[in-house]
Amino acid sequence: MGFEKKTVPGLLFSLFFILSACAGFNTSSRTETIQHEQETDAKIKALQGQNEALTKQIETIQASLQSLKKKVDTLGRQLEMAKKTPPPPYKKHVVHIKKKISKTRQTRHKAASSKGKVLPKRALKSKSTGVPPLKLYHEAYRKYAAHKFHEAASAFLEFVKLYPKHPYANNALYWTGESYYSLGSYEKATLYFKEVVKKYPKGSKVPDALLKLGYTYAKLDKKKVARDYLFKLMDQYPFSEAAQKAQAKLDKLY
Repeated sequence: MGFEKKTVPGLLFSLFFILSACAGFNTSSRTETIQHEQETDAKIKALQGQNEALTKQIETIQASLQSLKKKVDTLGRQLEMAKKTPPPPYKKHVVHIKKKISKTRQTRHKAASSKGKVLPKRALKSKSTGVPPLKLYHEAYRKYAAHKFHEAASAFLEFVKLYPKHPYANNALYWTGESYYSLGSYEKATLYFKEVVKKYPKGSKVPDALLKLGYTYAKLDKKKVARDYLFKLMDQYPFSEAAQKAQAKLDKLY
């Protein structure tokens, strides 16, 4: 009995200590669990944010791919149509001209030298006025440069009438056409440009006259006739500066 009285209080104290320790452990464990859950929730929210950002990026990339696919499809259709569409007729003509150029290079210098004619050294005088022919020509050109086109045309025609075989006669006839072209008298201008080609077929102004015939008939809305003259120019004078201008005009006409 004496042993029991001494032991029971000790046992009770031990049991209380154990229960207290367990309670403390449970509280600490619960706190750690809550912290762990909070950290896990934060990580999950961060991953969800990253996932949403990646989803938006993927959607943007997909939209860009769709746009590019449409552009590629459009270009593909345009390419197929371009293959099926025959080239403009003047393109074929240009190819023909280029082949002709390669065959005529040997005559290039001869053609170039035929354009430059030496003027007579002695000062000829006008049959009616006693004024040298070149002075008459330059006076006519000054009138053209001053936009006095009616007067210029008359002066140039007078020069041609007095000196039809003068080296500048083809120039004077050409500038007569230019004067009427500047006045908007296109039908009249064509007559003088044609006269340049007809009367002075080897003159230096023939390429320019053919070019202006193309321009003038284009003004008259006769595009087929205009193209014919431009083709003729490119065919007969492929190395001339006028031929390059004819090419540019053909591009616009087509």
